[in-house]
This record gives sequence, structure tokens and C-alpha cells, in this order.
Amino acid sequence: MAKAKTSTTSLRKSDWNSLFIGGKWVRGGSRRVIQDRNPYDNEIISEVPSATNEDVDHAFAIAESAQRKHRHRTPQELAQPIQEAVSYIESNAQEISRLLAIESGSSATFARFHVHQIALPMMREAASFPFRAFGQSMTSVVPGKENLVKRVPTGIVSVISPWNGPLHLSMRAVAPALALGNAVILKPSSDTPICGGLL
Repeated sequence: MAKAKTSTTSLRKSDWNSLFIGGKWVRGGSRRVIQDRNPYDNEIISEVPSATNEDVDHAFAIAESAQRKHRHRTPQELAQPIQEAVSYIESNAQEISRLLAIESGSSATFARFHVHQIALPMMREAASFPFRAFGQSMTSVVPGKENLVKRVPTGIVSVISPWNGPLHLSMRAVAPALALGNAVILKPSSDTPICGGLL
């Protein structure tokens, strides 16, 4: 949710006019905006900011700093943001489905299916990952030695999501990456910047 910070999503054009960097809604450095249009009737849904190279560099710097702390969180702490996102989507599923249909040009039935049968189950599964990411002890080919295999976060995961199925295709990469201790930089398609990213 952008500026309004309410319990429901919004189709108001003014609610999607910031970039989300480092846990905060910030103005981007670019004066250029992307006109997010309904593909059915070409009506402008919203104008969303375009990021500059400096905005992207700033996002990566913040992500790198945050990831150093994030990687040491407990499984419960890693799962919590994913569980909160699931609760948010469940509470606002009708409006999110409506927004998804309008922004991506899908049918209302497919939009609801996309939210309830694809995105939410996948995100619930991702929330369980921190509790299942075990290492293992393995026998070595060197006598008297033992190999210890650890699972560790990669670092910063860059995600570029497509326009078709933007919510679930973004969350398919973002939720597991966050759940396993990585930081994420998400660049949604300019055709679906709200459902693929800002939401």
C-alpha cells in the first residue's frame, strides 16, 4: 500500500506516486512518470514515478546494509513479513483482484484465481522456508574428515517481473528470497507497476 497506509488498497491516482526504498515511501529523483493504463480502454489508472540510476544505486546500497542484519534473523523473524503480506492480501483480496483485472487486462475470474489460488498459496509456502532451510553433515572422501554443508543467503536478489500475472510472478521470487534472509530489489513491468511492485 502506498501513501494512504489504510487497510484497503486504492485506485486513486495519487496513491502510487512514490518509490519504496529501504522500508520507506520516497520521492524518486526523476521527473519522468510512467502512465499506467488500463489495456482495455487506455484510461490512465495512475502515474507512477520512474527511478533514476541514482535511485537504483541508493536502493542497492540500502539493501546491502539491511541484508547484513536480515541474514541473522531467526526463522520466526524471517517468516513474519511474508505472513503479514499474506494477511494483507487476504484482507484486501477483492480490491486487489479488481485492481489486477483493471491493470493487467485479465478477466475478473482469472484475477481472483490469480490471487486466491496462485499468489496466496505460494506465499504461504514461502513463509515456511526459514523453518526448512537445514544444512547437513556429509561424509568426506578424506579419512577422518567430515563435510558440513550450510545454507546461507545469497545477498541481494534482483527481480524483474513481467506484466502477465504480475502479483504472483513478483511474489514467486520476492517471498522466497526474503524468507531465506536475502534482500530484494524489485523492478516491475512498466505495464503493471502497481500489482507487480508497488502493491
